[in-house]
Amino acid sequence: MIKIEGAVKADRQMKRFANTQLARYCEPFVPASAQKMLSAPVAITEDYVQYRGPYGHYQYEGVIYGPNIPIMEDGVLVGFFSPPNKPKVKTDQKLQYSHDVHPQAQSHWDKAAMLRHKDDLESDIGNYIEQRYQNGK
Repeated sequence: MIKIEGAVKADRQMKRFANTQLARYCEPFVPASAQKMLSAPVAITEDYVQYRGPYGHYQYEGVIYGPNIPIMEDGVLVGFFSPPNKPKVKTDQKLQYSHDVHPQAQSHWDKAAMLRHKDDLESDIGNYIEQRYQNGK
């Protein structure tokens, strides 16, 4: 999260605006498929943008945890499951993201968005501050 410093104190409304814009810039980088849309944030507050699922943390980290037992339907792999009540262990395998919905999908999507849109986000926040102070709020 970008910290807004200087003469203007970042209030809750401004922080929520910044996080709403951040979510907008992240969207093209967030994994999504026709079956499972992780791309829509569950919550945007003044403190965070949260993606809860499906398996949001694993998607964000981009690493496979196991054991993973294949689920087959009519000879076609349709997914995986792990035995209940057994701990998952991090592997050294990276997730393979579908690029059908979001061609730029990847792990750590906030970092990718900031590499591309940091200046845009700063400009958005600057314009927001300017509008608020012009309107006397």
